[in-house]
Amino acid sequence: MSSIEATQSTSNFAVDELNQLLADCGLSTNENRQKLIEKLANYFQSKGEPKFVVGDDSDSLRSIPDTPTGKSETETLESGFDQEEENADLLRLMIDGKIKHRQLETKVAHERAVELRRLYIEHEAKTQLTNLPYKNYDYHLVSGACCENPIGYMTIPVGCAGPLLIDNELVYLPLATTEGALVASINRGCKVLTESGGIKTAVLKDAMTRAPLIAFDDCEEAIRCYNWTQDPSNYPMLKESEEAIRCYNWTQDPTNYPMLKERFESTSRFAKLQRITPHYAASCVYLRFEASTGDAMGMNMISKASQAAMELIHQKFPSGKIALSGNLCIDKKAAAINWIEGRDCAATAENNG
Repeated sequence: MSSIEATQSTSNFAVDELNQLLADCGLSTNENRQKLIEKLANYFQSKGEPKFVVGDDSDSLRSIPDTPTGKSETETLESGFDQEEENADLLRLMIDGKIKHRQLETKVAHERAVELRRLYIEHEAKTQLTNLPYKNYDYHLVSGACCENPIGYMTIPVGCAGPLLIDNELVYLPLATTEGALVASINRGCKVLTESGGIKTAVLKDAMTRAPLIAFDDCEEAIRCYNWTQDPSNYPMLKESEEAIRCYNWTQDPTNYPMLKERFESTSRFAKLQRITPHYAASCVYLRFEASTGDAMGMNMISKASQAAMELIHQKFPSGKIALSGNLCIDKKAAAINWIEGRDCAATAENNG
């Protein structure tokens, strides 16, 4: 059996296996088998060029592959057009409303989807995106995970300030910025604070909020619901998930709290229900759920948990109409209730000097 050096794309084991397979197929000459294996190895190596990945400094991932000029004959669009169709034709389909640009990733390769979306946005917004880079980035990392409808990416310098003495620990602060002198200014502040004794901190409260609304046909049902949520025995069940006066009273009953708490917390390993505060207005009950969410900001987490709790409450009060948010959370806006009762993490810090 011939012995050849395995390439980056082909291991020694794979070469031996291929050698044996070719021998079984009648290619008994070592020289012929070696030539064929080398051709295959070179082919797979050319197809497996490493791609640039943002955030990875390893040399093996920093080479930029050549963009293939040929188009796949097998990749087709759901509308019936194959990838050999010109980008101009695909752009026309989007302009005519036959293809939504948010659907491009389901129809073509990710980078080509970004390129097509850029053409569409440039046409619709009558602008140019030439200063926004988009090539040589692995859009699989963001698709369906952290960014919708990508049209490129930004590279921002990251500076380092510090060390800063916080709670008897020296820490360095990474700062992504394009503002000149900002890092230097913060660095001087870190030096002053550290040399004067450092900083002591304390967390006063850690609870994200979501406030679903239950609307009833009359105030009697609302009060009943309010009282139910105040019953402690229902709290564990609500902690696992969440009519007007009856509903209000139910939420106020301490015996109901364990039940709600259990339901609420069943949706996440990190969401821990701390308190439910009901507010009654006419035939409506607003329930303000407060929960710790671990290291995450946690709005999606607590929304899912609140919905589970509200499903439990709806079983008790089926006549109520439920909205996942009654605007009492209160998110993304200034509100007195957040200053008074708090929302998310409240902390204090002081300098020891």
